[in-house]
Amino acid sequence: MERTFGLTPAEDPAAVYQAALIEYGRAFADWWLTFDDADSIIADLLDELEELNL
Repeated sequence: MERTFGLTPAEDPAAVYQAALIEYGRAFADWWLTFDDADSIIADLLDELEELNL
């Protein structure tokens, strides 16, 4: 990543994931459900969002 994009790995990937989940999680889940409403991965994502009250 550094050679191609000039980026270094995140020091705390969990914090990056958490920020993305808060910012985009609900919109992504809603979009995904328009294609597949029985996807267990999205159900897991929705559970995480519910735990965060999002």
